[in-house]
Amino acid sequence: MNVSIKKILSLLLVVAMAFTAVDTSGLFKLTENVYAGDQNAPVNLTFSKSGNSKTITWNGVNGATGYNIYRSKSRYGTYSKINNSTITYTSYTDSTYGSYYYKVRTQFNGWESGDSDPISEEIQLFGNNVYVFDTNDNASDVQSVLTNIWNKQEQNQFGSDRYAFFFKPGTYSSSINVKVGFYTQVSGLGTVPTDTTIQSLTCDARWLGGDSNHNATCNFWRMAENLNVNSSTLWAVSQAVSLRRMKINGNLLLHDNGGWASGGFLADSVITGQTQSGSQQQWLSRNCTWGSWNGQNWNMVFVGIKNNNTPNEQWDGKITRVAEAPVVQEKPFLTYTENAGYRVFVPERRTYATGTSWENGANGEYISLDNFYVAKPDVDSADTINTALRSGKHLLFTPGIYKLDKAIEVNNPNTILLGMGLASLQSTNGNECIKISDVDGVKVAGLLFDAGNKDSATLLKVGETASSKSHASNPIVLSDVFFRVGGFLQSNTNSDSCVVINSNDVIGDNFWVWRADHGNYVGWNSNKTKNGIIVNGDNVTIYALMVEHFHEYQTLWNGNGGRTYFYQSEMPYDVPNQSSWMSHNNSVNGYASYKVADDVTSHEAYGLGMYLYNRDATVTQNTVMEIPDVTGVKVHNVCSVMLTGNPGVDHVINNTGSGCYTAGTRQFIIDYGTGVGAPTIVPGNECYNEAQNVTLTSTTKDAVIKYTTDGSTPSRNNGITYSGPFKVNSDVTIKAMAYKDGMTDSVVNTKSLTFGDIAVGKPVTASSTFSSSTEAYKNEFTPEKIVDGNKKQDSSRWESQWSDNQWIMVDLEKNYNLSQVKLTWEAAAAKNYTVEVSTDKNTWNTIKTVTDGAQGAVLDVKTSNTVARYIRVNATQRATAYGYSLYELEAYGILASGEPETEAPTTKPTEKPTEETTTVDDKYSHNGKICVGYLPNWSYSAYQTVDYDALTHICLAFCNPDANGNLSYGISDSATNAIVNKAHSNGVKVMASLGGAGYGTYYDTLTASDKVEAFCDKIISFAKKYNLDGIDIDVEGDAPSGVWPNYENWIRVLKQKCSANNLLLTTAVGQWYANNITNTTFTYFDYVMLMEYDLKANNYNTRISYFQNTKGIPANKIVLGIPFYGSGDAAYKDILAKYPDAWASDSIGGYTYNGVASTGALATLGKSYAGIMIWELSQDATGKHTLLGAVRDKLYDGKIAYRGGEVIGNVVTVPGTFDMSKYSDRSSNIQDLTEGDVNYFGYLETNSYIEYTLDVKEAGTYNLSMNIAQESADRTFDVYVDDVKVSTINVTSSGSWTVFNPYSTQIKFDTTGKKKLKLVASGSLNPSGINLTKVTQQETTTDNKKDVTVEINGYQISTTLGGFRTVYSIYSPDNNIEEVGLVYGLGNYASTADMVVNSSSKYVSNYKGTAIGRMDNYTYGSNPDATSYAMTMTFGNVTTSFFSDKMMVRAYAKLDDGTVKYSDVRNITIYDVADALYQNRKMANKASHEYLYNNILTKVNPSYNEVDYDWGSTIIKPQ
Repeated sequence: MNVSIKKILSLLLVVAMAFTAVDTSGLFKLTENVYAGDQNAPVNLTFSKSGNSKTITWNGVNGATGYNIYRSKSRYGTYSKINNSTITYTSYTDSTYGSYYYKVRTQFNGWESGDSDPISEEIQLFGNNVYVFDTNDNASDVQSVLTNIWNKQEQNQFGSDRYAFFFKPGTYSSSINVKVGFYTQVSGLGTVPTDTTIQSLTCDARWLGGDSNHNATCNFWRMAENLNVNSSTLWAVSQAVSLRRMKINGNLLLHDNGGWASGGFLADSVITGQTQSGSQQQWLSRNCTWGSWNGQNWNMVFVGIKNNNTPNEQWDGKITRVAEAPVVQEKPFLTYTENAGYRVFVPERRTYATGTSWENGANGEYISLDNFYVAKPDVDSADTINTALRSGKHLLFTPGIYKLDKAIEVNNPNTILLGMGLASLQSTNGNECIKISDVDGVKVAGLLFDAGNKDSATLLKVGETASSKSHASNPIVLSDVFFRVGGFLQSNTNSDSCVVINSNDVIGDNFWVWRADHGNYVGWNSNKTKNGIIVNGDNVTIYALMVEHFHEYQTLWNGNGGRTYFYQSEMPYDVPNQSSWMSHNNSVNGYASYKVADDVTSHEAYGLGMYLYNRDATVTQNTVMEIPDVTGVKVHNVCSVMLTGNPGVDHVINNTGSGCYTAGTRQFIIDYGTGVGAPTIVPGNECYNEAQNVTLTSTTKDAVIKYTTDGSTPSRNNGITYSGPFKVNSDVTIKAMAYKDGMTDSVVNTKSLTFGDIAVGKPVTASSTFSSSTEAYKNEFTPEKIVDGNKKQDSSRWESQWSDNQWIMVDLEKNYNLSQVKLTWEAAAAKNYTVEVSTDKNTWNTIKTVTDGAQGAVLDVKTSNTVARYIRVNATQRATAYGYSLYELEAYGILASGEPETEAPTTKPTEKPTEETTTVDDKYSHNGKICVGYLPNWSYSAYQTVDYDALTHICLAFCNPDANGNLSYGISDSATNAIVNKAHSNGVKVMASLGGAGYGTYYDTLTASDKVEAFCDKIISFAKKYNLDGIDIDVEGDAPSGVWPNYENWIRVLKQKCSANNLLLTTAVGQWYANNITNTTFTYFDYVMLMEYDLKANNYNTRISYFQNTKGIPANKIVLGIPFYGSGDAAYKDILAKYPDAWASDSIGGYTYNGVASTGALATLGKSYAGIMIWELSQDATGKHTLLGAVRDKLYDGKIAYRGGEVIGNVVTVPGTFDMSKYSDRSSNIQDLTEGDVNYFGYLETNSYIEYTLDVKEAGTYNLSMNIAQESADRTFDVYVDDVKVSTINVTSSGSWTVFNPYSTQIKFDTTGKKKLKLVASGSLNPSGINLTKVTQQETTTDNKKDVTVEINGYQISTTLGGFRTVYSIYSPDNNIEEVGLVYGLGNYASTADMVVNSSSKYVSNYKGTAIGRMDNYTYGSNPDATSYAMTMTFGNVTTSFFSDKMMVRAYAKLDDGTVKYSDVRNITIYDVADALYQNRKMANKASHEYLYNNILTKVNPSYNEVDYDWGSTIIKPQ
């Protein structure tokens, strides 16, 4: 398993932990909303609690003689008097155990008032708009409350009241019917839905359309959750509604008697009967179990439905199925028990989830309400809430509207913000409502965000811009969050966007992001916006994303790895005109609804419906969805629907899919993103009078385009690879296709270009011809002269009789699609005339009318979609007294469809296109430039010392054939493989170079037409044998003359085979024999390397010009050759060894060569082309004055770039192996020196510096260590981070320049990312062994804490989660444990010594345990007081070898003094655990037993013997 464990170990923590009961104190004055006592009853009751003592207070009543206290177990239960004597104070303390409601009555000399409003801990805590019901409540009182609130909220669409109804666990009266109106939440307080049973739940749709319509399209902002309903349920709703964690014993009806509905969201629920969607236009059902589903309309999406029990219709039946939810975490919710009080339950995160989270028991974490700040809208501000958050509290928002003048700032990880009764947050100062830092585990749920009348950038901001931290193991989760701009406030509202997600790995679950289309202050310029949601983070997953009516893109997705499951969107209704709604710099009609940014490379979306209602203007939209055409961006099942109004939309995705222009029209695409966009050919299908530059483009990013001009069909294996415009100047048919690995090849597009005047030589007739009395001119000015190809020659023109009404007509003999007609007049021109065309000489169409013709004028008429055979000039008024005199009529066009092709006129040019470019190999270039070095077989050992950081390619020189075409490099296979492996490990490609000066034997015979295919196959086989990356052709001018007639065909065949095998094809060529090679042949090469070694930078351009202008090679394919040798073939290294100052000049001691400066100048010139080629690598020197270093300094500006995405060379990743030689910059005087086996930097002077570019992956404290030698006075080595001095190392004399003493200091990186580390010397010193390591807390396996024990107790296979579980135990008598967890390592790559927390090995990772994994009800440890934990590593998409590879696991406990205590390291394989569980029949049920056999054991060992099932304990003890 040759991957890092960090990439394969994903954790899912299980088993819940209990917390302590509620203890709430404080005073809050309340009045009862629904019921109130008489005027003599006490008012302003308050409640406080200390331990078990509960104190109530009230305002005294004038004239009272005392008070009586009445108590009930529930709000609407039976109240009993509890005081034995009259209370004469205005407070009372009750110490009876339990939770109670209280009412107070006033006594007046023998008579008693009515009841006060009730007071309780719940009323004090949650406020008046939260009703907590108990099974002891009087059912009629409960129903009265529910009915009163329903009557108030049924039509209260833009009202300010918010309510929450909570039912404590138990079974309620069958007479209670709960109806759910606007801004109302109905929830059970159990842990699972079946803890709380009600008889009936309803949301009908009679208020908007009455009994005749039942229109639910505005039934927004309500929710029901965590209830067991004992009857069929009507739930006719639309957006901003949540139905989750429910069990409905009966059917679920999602419409009211066929009325319209436009939802919606159902999750984590069981419906025992049938779910009926009926007229619901769209709906998401996630992680549900039901009897069946019936009905569909536009877009029904099913994710993670148990047993995949979904309708059978295909997508054109509007059904999308996704078998599993890839990662999901259900919404937190409030719970209650008598013993534990109020707690919030946080369900565990699930991966690849099907079915509900609770049917087999609820897994998650309880958090006591003591850990929450309970916010109240009439008391709290952003300041008080932020103070609570800073103290470490979670937030519970009671129902109401919170007006915020600044953002609520969430900076602590794992913070929960939970709304009750759709609590609303309103921006009042142009601020965000909530701003979340880039931290783990934040949960936001059940909130409505409102824009204010000052412009906000956004309402919810998640993470900072450019957030890069991974949250995959503990993501931020946003559940039931709804946003609104307009409709509510009595003023204009503005927000550029509603939600911006910058953090990675965020999970969204049920969004409605709405720019109001109705309500208060709604209009194009009233509720102003740009986008609904912007996603910048990577790997963001959203279920049920609904976004509507924004001005620009409804959804703008900039991050990679995004996933959307169900999308619903309506375009803005109120676009005033087309010019107000244009995208792409006003070049494209409208904005797409769903926009994936052009640079995104991975994204997937399932089930998208986008709808149009152009209410206010006739506007068009180009497409409803814009995505980049790249392999990783895929869309499944997307539709557009025209609701009504003015049309329409032209496409569904990009420029694909048909348009919707009439009401009720629906267009759809089933799958998009698996096929490559066909190339667009520009220009084409026209006739031209001058050369044209042809461009080919595909909408698929990084697609390879192949084209042909010879009539053959292009394919992956046939045609020319395109990379830039090429020029054509003769008739040609261009066929083009595009391909990309992992995608379906595009279709072939075809365009024809013709050149020349199609009127030349065609028949001409005229109304008259001037007949001169002069014999010499009698037949001079006849009609055919206007199509003879001669312009403005006095003897070549037509002249009419000297009268006005005349005409002349050309017969093109076939119908053409005309693109241009051109007239060249003599001085005797026409003043008034028309140019007319016809296909039959009967019906004429005027394409140009002229009323101001001038003498000698030239008329150029451009036309399109004009089919004609006949062209006529009909003149009605002369410009002079003479007859009409026309030099030339020219026509340009291509044959119309159905017309047979004819021979091109011989007057047209016949030269083939000469300019063509291929794709520059950017993946293995440095900043787009390549550096190719030749490595001859006679000095191949240079591969061991060459500076790979300056190279992109090595050519093995030379690999030549025997008589049978078998190639050899001339050294052993092992040596060849060593070269290739070394190069590849440094990110450098390797090519086989064929030929070489003085070698051409056999090439003439092997390239003959009957042998060339076989020879090319052997070349490819040679490349495959040694894992090469390309072929270089260096057959030179001294090769046998017989090779040149075969050369073009050989290279053409070889190119096809190289392309088919993803191999480069290059050539090295000199001008002295380049005329042997046709221009067409050069088009087949990816790069052309010029062997012009005798030139300097100031005279290289002459040769470059030849290859560009004569041979037609574009600049981005030209590579400049430079020599690493001098006169007499002396190697540069030998010249430098003999003359140490030779690097500084170009001649010395009789040698001429290129020194460092001249080589650098050539490299600088190479930046204007494709790069540099070197002959040859072994001739370079080592040390300070290398020529390859000069190339690197100038070609790449001294930097080492990226190869294939991997950071190498001058960027050092920390923590990790620190190589002091990989500096990014240093003073020029510093030299690399060696003393024995010690490598060090020497010749440092005052202010000499060494600089490293760091890529810091983990923030924290690092130890900077080194050994320094110096024999002078004391020195300092200053340490700078990003140009700020952070430390100083004081260096004392070591007595010698080669005696090294150790030094170290610590530096701290507060953030991750790129940093600059700079070391500056105060004087001479020699540093060695520079190293940077992360400081970890003390790690020990010694028994320095004798009473602390850490054990691994056993292993399990979780078939529910699909993962491997480790059970471990921790015991500490002092309870001084700060952190527990597991360390995992890959046994084939890591050692036992690597198995520590924060290991430097990339094959080891540690994972922190949490309370979710704590097993309070079990202990498996040897000490009965030990606490046991379980941690599950889910399998995910692993290979079979994962199960059989050796894995190491170790438990740890981090103590409060920083000490880390470890268990022993265990070596296991998942296969062995599964085998033991299976053979010993230890699984909990037969299905789990069979899971091991089918999913693990037989995958590793297909012949594994099956055994019968017999139940046993499921834990396997470690061996």
